Amino acid sequence: MKSKSSRQLLQYLAVTFGWTWFFWIVAALTGKQADSFSVILLMALGGLGPAGSAILLTLRDRDISQRHDFWQRLVDFRRIRPVWYLIIFLTVPLTSLLAVWTRTLLTAESYSFEQALTLLSRPLSLLPLIFTVLFFGPLPEEPGWRGYALDRLLFHWNAVTSSLILAIVWATWHIPLFFIKGTYQQEIGFGTPGVWLYMAGLIPETILMTWIFNNTRRSTLSAILFHFMINFTGHFLVPAQGFAVYRLAWAGMIALIIILIFGRNLSKNGASRDS
Repeated sequence: MKSKSSRQLLQYLAVTFGWTWFFWIVAALTGKQADSFSVILLMALGGLGPAGSAILLTLRDRDISQRHDFWQRLVDFRRIRPVWYLIIFLTVPLTSLLAVWTRTLLTAESYSFEQALTLLSRPLSLLPLIFTVLFFGPLPEEPGWRGYALDRLLFHWNAVTSSLILAIVWATWHIPLFFIKGTYQQEIGFGTPGVWLYMAGLIPETILMTWIFNNTRRSTLSAILFHFMINFTGHFLVPAQGFAVYRLAWAGMIALIIILIFGRNLSKNGASRDS
């Protein structure tokens, strides 16, 4: 089974990177802004790489039980107990607010909540935002990263090591976005200190997602919802100068505490594929 999972993982990464980078490199070469129709289309097609590759490889698999397991983990909300729904929906906002509080405390600079207040004052505007955030990130990515790749990584390594490997893969996958004009990543700038903060931030996020994944019976839906909260919270709390440092510090501290409490398998039940 381990040899099969290794082969599937390598095939998955090859197809995912080939698929995504093809469209995103073409988008970068057009030289157009990210809000132009052609670039939006190319970015959307490229973003389907993680989920699209996972679905194609799953459909090709002759193991019916694996196919059933893949789809069930994607839609079965009963795998997630109420306390884990609270963790999924509250962890990122609380971490971000702690980052705001710490920055304000240490720098004596006030933080503007103007963006959050504007969005909350127009509740109907949240509907298209929710749709956009969900379909440009969580849904096209998590059936692949957590629903397919993580599952196979856990056949070979414990949850912490698997998370570190997946975080590196996830960070590398984003690289073409740094060369598309008008993207969030391009505004950070490739090769700047900001890019290292961006990449490093994926490590505690990945550890937290694996922790939730292992404690919700390998629920892919849990990863989709947590990824959604990461992106959705970013629209409310617009990063100020230095904000990313404090957010990374808090997320890293929480991830470290979870590792110390739950151990290398990030689960009290020892739920890891290598055990």
